[in-house]
Amino acid sequence: MYAEYYGLSLAPFQLTPDDRFFFASRPHRKALSYLNYGLSKGEGFVVVTGEVGAGKTTILGHLRASLQDPRLQMAWLTTTQVTADDLIRLITAAFGLSAEAPPGDKATLLRRIEDFLKHTHHDGKRACLVIDEAQSLLAGSLEELRMLSNFQSGSRALLQICLVGQPEFRKLIQREDLEQLRQRVVVSFHLTPLDAGETRTYIEHRLRVAGWEGDPLFADPVFDRVFAHTSGVPRKINLLCDRLLLHGFLAERTRIGLEDADAVIAELEGELRVSSPGETQGLSTPAPRDPGGTSGPTAPSPPGVAPSPPALSESPLREPQARQGQEVGWQQWTSANDKEEEDRERPSYRRVRWALLLAAGIGLALLVYGLVRLLKT
Repeated sequence: MYAEYYGLSLAPFQLTPDDRFFFASRPHRKALSYLNYGLSKGEGFVVVTGEVGAGKTTILGHLRASLQDPRLQMAWLTTTQVTADDLIRLITAAFGLSAEAPPGDKATLLRRIEDFLKHTHHDGKRACLVIDEAQSLLAGSLEELRMLSNFQSGSRALLQICLVGQPEFRKLIQREDLEQLRQRVVVSFHLTPLDAGETRTYIEHRLRVAGWEGDPLFADPVFDRVFAHTSGVPRKINLLCDRLLLHGFLAERTRIGLEDADAVIAELEGELRVSSPGETQGLSTPAPRDPGGTSGPTAPSPPGVAPSPPALSESPLREPQARQGQEVGWQQWTSANDKEEEDRERPSYRRVRWALLLAAGIGLALLVYGLVRLLKT
């Protein structure tokens, strides 16, 4: 949408990792150096961690694209939240082997993997398994990986394993029962976010790769605002800058200013904010009641309208007294209501009562008169 408007050949801030946009920041260069060093060892575990969106998968993609060693047999795995047995099945398939085996027959799969690793070593090659999202691995799965790293031919390990995950993976491998795995970690590195200067360079780098020639122009304070909002995390930078360009396109901007950045940030925060039930229903929160009943007298009810019953206290303190007060209050309200109803109906009630009394008197007089006539006869 905005790419054509600004003369870009492709979207510069897509969230999907693309090696064409790889930015060799200081943390990313260091991570690649550690990875290459670890791979050169040809044994044990290489561990790389980083915050969500820091660029771990991007680094793996760049490593995969840049590795030109025909002697290195790589297998890549990203689905990790599985049982230990299923993990073995996935590893078997990742190396291009048949993962078919009777249910529960893990031994067949392990023999298949070991035979493959031995043949690879015999051909003068070495095998490496790269697992992304390693923080989702179960402790049992990590133990299975340690057992796989035991495969060797003579004094040479047959399999090297690279584990890439979020910071909590470091906590996971600190478990006491994973001591043997920790002892086999040959190198580890934690990928940090970009600093303020690298954030600006990163943004301009991706724009140039997409064919940017200065339109739109980003005002200097915008880069500082982007860094402050994203903390230098590349994925967050991509998300914000993508929306900035969309905002600029919709507003027909040739210059992205600080007010544009603030507007987009507020828009993003508003989209992700969870509204309270009162807000979603358009209801206002009532003012708290005065627990001591000292909030002042209330306005009298209009004539002819029954007064509302007194509010019931919800305080957990003095519960017996509160309940007693509730009962007295209710009695006062019902008494007042009955009295008002009686006053409102009194004139008509009196007329009916006198009419009934008069009719009763006439009837009694007629009865007496009839009895007297009967006695005289």
